[in-house]
Amino acid sequence: MRYTKLPKTVNEQIDLLKDRGLIIDDEKKARKFLENVSYYHLSIYFKYFQEKESNNFLNNIKFDDIKNIYIFDKKLRLLVSDILERIEQSFKSKIINTMSAKENKPFWISEYIYSKDDKVRDNIRGFLLELRDSREEYIKSFYQKYTEDDFPPAWMIIESLSFGQTVMVYKNLTSDNQKLISASCNNLSVALMRSWFHSFSYMRNICAHHGRLWNREMTIKPSLRYPKFRYLFTQMNQTKLFNYILLVLFVDSNFCNNQGFVNELENIIKKHNIDTNYMGFPSDWKSRLKQVISTN
Repeated sequence: MRYTKLPKTVNEQIDLLKDRGLIIDDEKKARKFLENVSYYHLSIYFKYFQEKESNNFLNNIKFDDIKNIYIFDKKLRLLVSDILERIEQSFKSKIINTMSAKENKPFWISEYIYSKDDKVRDNIRGFLLELRDSREEYIKSFYQKYTEDDFPPAWMIIESLSFGQTVMVYKNLTSDNQKLISASCNNLSVALMRSWFHSFSYMRNICAHHGRLWNREMTIKPSLRYPKFRYLFTQMNQTKLFNYILLVLFVDSNFCNNQGFVNELENIIKKHNIDTNYMGFPSDWKSRLKQVISTN
């Protein structure tokens, strides 16, 4: 079977939406919006307002309803991204500081990364080799000055990696080194550290690529086996956003008071009249988030 659908102009897209029952009160504004946010990108929100079989919109659904969810989701990503950026930088710093102090040499990374998994080993080898093509000034400067070394020192390597690549490095250190690093992060167990930070890198990737957080079924599920605040997790809709935000706030609360995050989240939920059930939020979600912030 081949894909045979032809591209549609913005006017044709609007006609299609109207044919499917979407109410568009101001076509001029809708047209301008679709000129700047692609139909395909916006369509990830359509299906939650459509009949599954026909793709027709449910009764009384307006273009502005979908636009409202889209704008809320954008604000939500910015809020979450801010915390995930801090967590990523902290994670990299903990790996760099812990391992560099322990080894007291610059090139420990090539000695401590190991894996029986060919795919993982190839991925690690791949991003190390890609460093030679890096546009970062500090990497280019290193290779220009130190022509006899295959790779830069570990702290330069870690700093240049994505969150996901950094998690891969952590997972492929020896178990003793994983324990040293996890001990510097809330004294988490290695199992929790691996699980949570894998989930964080997954969320970071969603945010970086303007993906949908609202109502998303997460495919990477973090471990919820943490006795300190296990009672705060919601057992309903475990793959929705709430439990992930709970974990993000806990890890970030080591060096940041996230009361402002909770208040801003409440503000945008109220402003856009969002049903929090779609994100897996329990009725007492604000109280639970405040409790996890205060547990450190």
